[in-house]
Amino acid sequence: MTMNDLRRIYLDHRIGDQLHYYQRQEGRAQPLFRRLKLGFWIATILALL
Repeated sequence: MTMNDLRRIYLDHRIGDQLHYYQRQEGRAQPLFRRLKLGFWIATILALL
């Protein structure tokens, strides 16, 4: 196994791990984002009435 092979394998795993991490974080943030967005629209509509 050459150094280039090791580098490629390392980068593949590192990028895969980072993508998995950000997908997990996005999944955790989505419910809060939806609640905040709904609260924004409710407050906007009530302010206009």
